Amino acid sequence: SFKQAAIVIVILAVVQFIIQMSLLTKGLEYAAVSLIIDDTYYYLQTAWNAKLLGFVTFDGLHATNGVQLLWFVIIFLLAVIAKTKTALLFTALAVSFLLNGLCYLIILKIGAVLKQPVLALFMASLWALQSLPFRIYSMGMENSLHALVFWCVIWQSIEFLFRVQKEEKPNFLGLTVILILNAWTRLDSALLSAVLFTFCIGTLAYTYRNNLRLFLQKYSKAIAGSSVLAGFGLIAQLTAFRLMDDSFLPV
Repeated sequence: SFKQAAIVIVILAVVQFIIQMSLLTKGLEYAAVSLIIDDTYYYLQTAWNAKLLGFVTFDGLHATNGVQLLWFVIIFLLAVIAKTKTALLFTALAVSFLLNGLCYLIILKIGAVLKQPVLALFMASLWALQSLPFRIYSMGMENSLHALVFWCVIWQSIEFLFRVQKEEKPNFLGLTVILILNAWTRLDSALLSAVLFTFCIGTLAYTYRNNLRLFLQKYSKAIAGSSVLAGFGLIAQLTAFRLMDDSFLPV
């Protein structure tokens, strides 16, 4: 049953979070040598300098925008709260582990939409095999955030298409917001967001292929609103990069 699958998936999430958090008990030297990489140091130092100096910089002299926007915002907020660099490092790693665990809850959402508890278990198992043993999801980088956002992209896309199939009004706002966050998490994912948005709208239009006038009457405002919101999301991202440094794209 779905309830039984949910119990197993929640246990997987809790166990993974405990296992990954236990890595922090091994101390600073272990974290610095075995978990983080140079890019993690770059993110943390840049966020720390931004707190102290009031502008985004790695070396304390030159401005930089060479970051993925959403993860840097999170790291910067953690830097504001943290009293020491060590606290910032461990907090960033803990947030990554928490994001890994939250992915299981979105997998549950996907299983609920599809009404497939066995498939939900299968996806959760794959995620455990992907996220638990490999360093990429335990080094304080944007990979854990991107994974969570991407699971949300799958969830919202499936829910949108299912509502289209049932001839119910789809959730334009939910899909658009998560596709914006996908681009903010990794700029190169903006292409994927554009493709998925086009595919979902195209699928909706295809269901009205025999009555396009009705399609436009029912959804033209929603599509226009989503397009404007998506455009605003992209402009906000590029503007943030421009304010950090002298280019609209991160260098």
